[in-house]
Amino acid sequence: MLFAYALGFYIPFCIIVFADDSEILNGLEIVCLISQIVFFGMEIIQFRFHKQNYFKSNWNFVNVSQVIIYALYYILRRVQ
Repeated sequence: MLFAYALGFYIPFCIIVFADDSEILNGLEIVCLISQIVFFGMEIIQFRFHKQNYFKSNWNFVNVSQVIIYALYYILRRVQ
């Protein structure tokens, strides 16, 4: 799972921070967005399975907040 996270989100996002080419930025932003949608879907599945126990783990808050923060970042980048 960590390998998929690194390849699908972390590495492309780090490249986005330092890249200047708009074609590369657009492609990597889409890769990050798709990976965030997949990871958010997994969080929804976990939430449906664990119900109220889902909120007992702090890592679940981190995962959900990461999706929200990236969604805001993506929207703000598109508005500019």
